[in-house]
Amino acid sequence: MIIIEDEITLGIFAGIIANIIRNIVGFISYFIGLQDYHIWQFAASAYLSIEEAKSYGIIVGGFTDYMLATMVSIFAVYFFLYVGFKNYLLKGLLIGGFAWISIFTLAVRTGISRIDPNSVAGSLSFLFNHLLLGVLIALLLKKYGDQVF
Repeated sequence: MIIIEDEITLGIFAGIIANIIRNIVGFISYFIGLQDYHIWQFAASAYLSIEEAKSYGIIVGGFTDYMLATMVSIFAVYFFLYVGFKNYLLKGLLIGGFAWISIFTLAVRTGISRIDPNSVAGSLSFLFNHLLLGVLIALLLKKYGDQVF
């Protein structure tokens, strides 16, 4: 069993694992046509042109996506330290919703990202992915956070 005794390390671990799963779902959504862009392309477009973000710039987007997911997860560690784990799945949805509004929506609507979802299906797909990220983070923190909480 994995034993993690440090809050930041736990947050990084949970964020990376949750984001791997969320990205698999995101890639499936992208390849079946629910989304016109993958989340990495959105993230890359904050730094690069849309054309670059859709090609080799995806590396920048992937790094940015994982950094943001780990930061959300570290925030979640301290959130759970403060409020506890009662109804943790509901709290995970709250964390995912926070990520959706504070990162994704803010970046798109303020023009930080040069890419816009442009469709209801795409927007709902990204919302679902962020909610999934929050729930997965909550599950992982509950499962592996015994030494921290």
